[in-house]
Amino acid sequence: MVLEIHALNQRRKSKGTYLDAEDLKEAIESAYAQAVIKASVEVFGGRLSIEEIESLAPMESVVAIALEKLKD
Repeated sequence: MVLEIHALNQRRKSKGTYLDAEDLKEAIESAYAQAVIKASVEVFGGRLSIEEIESLAPMESVVAIALEKLKD
């Protein structure tokens, strides 16, 4: 999902981006929330709760890594 955000955020003609840093962070946080909900159903047959998944991959860490990877 982060790669989709990155691709959609790129302006093709002007070589800039649509989202500023704060909006990009919010988009990644939203993607994280959706991914955790999906993972809580899929991982180990749904045996992990949302809270357990969040403890394994804290949002702050995931968002920081995503932002670092998406720097131009």
